[in-house]
Parts: sequence; structure tokens; C-alpha cells
Amino acid sequence: MNFSKNKVFILLGLLIVNLLGLFIFYRWDLTEEKRYSLSDATINLVEGLEDQVVVKVYLEGESLPGGFDRLKRAIKENLEELKYYGGSKIDFQFIDPNAITDEKKRNEFFNELIGKGMQPTNIMDKEGGKRTENLVFPYATVWFQNKETTVQLLKANEGESAQNKLNQSYENIEYQLASAIRKVSLSQKKRIGLLTEFTKLPPDNFAGLISGLQEYYELYIVDAKSSPTFLGLDALIVPKPDRPVDDSTKYKIDQFVMSGGKALFFVDGLKVDSIGLNGTFAQPLKHNLEDLFFKYGVRINTDIVKDGLNCAVLPMVVGNMGDRPNIQPLPYRYFPLINNFGTSLITKNIDMVYTKFASSMDTVNSKGIKKTPLLLTSPYTKILNAPAFVTYTDARTETEEKDYQSGVKSIAYLLEGKFSSLYKNRFM
Repeated sequence: MNFSKNKVFILLGLLIVNLLGLFIFYRWDLTEEKRYSLSDATINLVEGLEDQVVVKVYLEGESLPGGFDRLKRAIKENLEELKYYGGSKIDFQFIDPNAITDEKKRNEFFNELIGKGMQPTNIMDKEGGKRTENLVFPYATVWFQNKETTVQLLKANEGESAQNKLNQSYENIEYQLASAIRKVSLSQKKRIGLLTEFTKLPPDNFAGLISGLQEYYELYIVDAKSSPTFLGLDALIVPKPDRPVDDSTKYKIDQFVMSGGKALFFVDGLKVDSIGLNGTFAQPLKHNLEDLFFKYGVRINTDIVKDGLNCAVLPMVVGNMGDRPNIQPLPYRYFPLINNFGTSLITKNIDMVYTKFASSMDTVNSKGIKKTPLLLTSPYTKILNAPAFVTYTDARTETEEKDYQSGVKSIAYLLEGKFSSLYKNRFM
């Protein structure tokens, strides 16, 4: 009897849930990594669209291999999420380029897609005992008003297996689509200042950075001496200062951050001059930003991190082969390859990061500041404190595991929160 009553209660419960579902719609992502939950930034982006965005996906077809079919489903689920928040401002369609029966028109369409920068993937399969080949286009185009951009949907780290590339591509879909929507729908670009007067690096070192930023932002080369303030910019980049930042400029940076501005610092802990045959000693770099960073919650240590597991290789002469030098690629442990990242959208699924003479970083007490490590070494590290001896002949020696026991080291941090000024309660 009790069992029958329980069955009745369960049926009544299910009936109530279904009735509520007719009037209340709620999206609940039960996956541990929140795979189907859009970030707040993406939601704000699509909710704030001023006109309709049209997404055309060319990864379609009934005979797609398993991995590509799962990628297609993941793209569709992501687009449905975007449409849920964007409403009529988001429209999408899937197009199968191979569905065109006329061979001439199909080839013309293929060439049109290739002309937009889409490189097809050749899929080989067996059908009825015969080998078949099909071109698959894992791409999409995003249209907004009269602007169009191409989105690469199969995108992952180099050197990964085919399955890992697909897995990373699933996770990258939101970022790829949101970046494209943002690119074509921007009515007013954010303003970024590049403070280059404290570095000796020649301008061509910044060419890639500048061209990449200009796709999404208004970029300005800032003259600190002639600029009474940095207010008016949305972000400020300080790239590799190798001479002291004067106190006046440091004050302007601090006040910019206090006013809600974002700042990116690319700073070394040690200064490494040209390395001669006998090596050189790396000395502490005097950039005059130590107290500013300490106030905000981090310290760049005056050391160099050598990574015995993940590092770049350099072509080096190891001897002679006949009358010619024998050049071999050798691991150079002073150049860590970073493939270990903190939990942040900034570093999610990015490729390996090539670093040179990186210094470790520590956090210090700073009330109200959240500190997220972004770039981390492998566990097999060795720390060289200043003055650190740097030589190319190190590449010709074997890695001794007992010498690389310093553990994982953080070399980049994201700081978020309400910052306290370095100049608080100080007379200026």
C-alpha cells in the first residue's frame, strides 16, 4: 500500500514539474566544467547588439566523421545559447558545401570559401568497399550589417593529437564566435596606450602586437612626458622596460589604475645583456616599478627560472662534420616553454608560450585583490638568483633531475579587485 502511495506521489511530482515547465523556462548546465554555460562577457555582448548578426556554418553533412559530427553539434548548441540571450539579434544556418550536385557550381563554391581564407580538411572514408574523399570546411562566417569575418572552428594547440585538437576546439567555440561577433559589431573601439619610451627594443619588435591589437582596438603610442595623465584610455601596456620608469610616469600609471584603468606589464626580473662565449652574469633590472607591484600584491623576483622538462631548442654548433660545422637542435633550459596555465579565460586553450630568461613571481598580502596565476612552469625547475650566470654551453650538458627540484613556478599573474594607491597618504 505504501509502495503504491509513493508511486502516486512521484507521478504527481513529475506532473507538477512538467506543468511548471510550460510557464517557466530555465537553463541548467549539469556538466562539471560548465561546457554549455556562456560567460557573462559573451551574454552582455549578444544582449547589447544593435542589429542582427547572421552566422553561417559550413560544417554540415550527413556523413561527417564522428569527431567532426560532435564538433558540429557543439557549435549548434553554442549558437542556440547565443540565440537564447540575443533573441532575434542572432540568426544562424548550417550549409553543406558538398550538397551542391552540379560539380562546376560546387567547385566554384569551394573556391569562394577558400578565397575567404577557409582551408578545407580532406576526409577519407570507405563506402560500399570503395574509398571516398570529401572536403570538410570547419569554418563559419559572421555577418553584421555590411561587415563579414571568417571564423576557424577547428583550432587547437600545435602538436596535439587529432582527438585532443577536436576536444580543444569544442571548448574554444564560444571564444571564437564571440570574438568574431565583437569584431564585426564594434561601433566604438576601446582605446589602448602603448608606453614604449622606457624600452630599448626597436619598433619592429612591436609590429605583431600592434597589428593584432588594431583589429579590435584604437591603439596609441603614448608619450609619458607630454601626457599630463593617462585618463581617457581604457588600457595601458608597458612593454619590457629596461630603464627606470620616472616617478612622474609611475604616479600617472598609479592614478590611471585607481580610476579603473587596466594595465598590462611585461617586465623582466633580471637584465641579460649579450651572451659571449664565456657567458655573462644577469643582474637585477632597475625598472623602478617594484614598490608599485608590491603595493598591488605581487613581487617579481630577481632570479631566472630554468625548466628541465619544457624548454625551447636552439640550433647550436656541436662540432664539425668534415669541413663544415655540425649544427644540432639542443634544449636550452633558460627558455621555458609554458604549457601549464591557471584557470582563467585569458589563458584557456592557448598554445604554448615561448619565454626567455623568465623570472619567478610571488604574491604578497594586499587586501581585496584576487590573484590568479596565468603562466606556470613544469615542476622540474631550477632557480638562479642574481647575479645569475647565463651561458649557451649549458645546452650541451645533460639535465640532472636532482638539480631541478624547485617545483612549479608562476611567471605571470592576473590581479583583480579594488586597488590601493601607492601614493595614499603621501604628499606629492
